[in-house]
Amino acid sequence: MDIGERSKVDLSRFSDADYVMPGAYLLDIKINQKTLPQRSIQYFPSPDNKSGSQVCLPPDLVEKMALKEEAAKKITLWHDNQ
Repeated sequence: MDIGERSKVDLSRFSDADYVMPGAYLLDIKINQKTLPQRSIQYFPSPDNKSGSQVCLPPDLVEKMALKEEAAKKITLWHDNQ
């Protein structure tokens, strides 16, 4: 990127320390001190917060989390039930 393009870059999204840019990330996943094989996990733009993102966990991974029944009921499937 040359000096003339620097002024066109919006870095405001990175002012939040917890911000994750939408995209696919290869992640190490640990559940209850058990390490699972690396998985590609997708982050999508948040429908509620234009400057945020939300993780989209595959249903088979959610099943491995052994969530309590009340927590499992709160899970919302989106992006074609993925």
